[in-house]
Amino acid sequence: MSMIDPLGASLYFSAAEEARRKKAGEKIQKTKKTPFSSMVEKQQELEELVSAGLPPEIAGLTEEEAVSFLKDAVDIAGDELEADMTAEHFAQFRRSENGFFKSVFEIYRKEQL
Repeated sequence: MSMIDPLGASLYFSAAEEARRKKAGEKIQKTKKTPFSSMVEKQQELEELVSAGLPPEIAGLTEEEAVSFLKDAVDIAGDELEADMTAEHFAQFRRSENGFFKSVFEIYRKEQL
């Protein structure tokens, strides 16, 4: 006596199930992001930047925009330090400079991979 195939073992049903899953997956990929998921992604990006020692202001910027922003921050901090040589301005200049160099290093490292 031959055994009865369970529903999932039949070639027809397994192909039909795979097609259904693929179609459902395409629908999920085409849906818009909810404001909550966008907010979560932005927060994750901010946390990654802070953990890498980069300023959170560059979140969402392209690499070129981020480098330009950080270079401008170094220039502004340097001008403030030149105008008023205090420990506070020197610390701000060092933070700006450090963020700029870390950003450039990360971009270089990505290009090398």
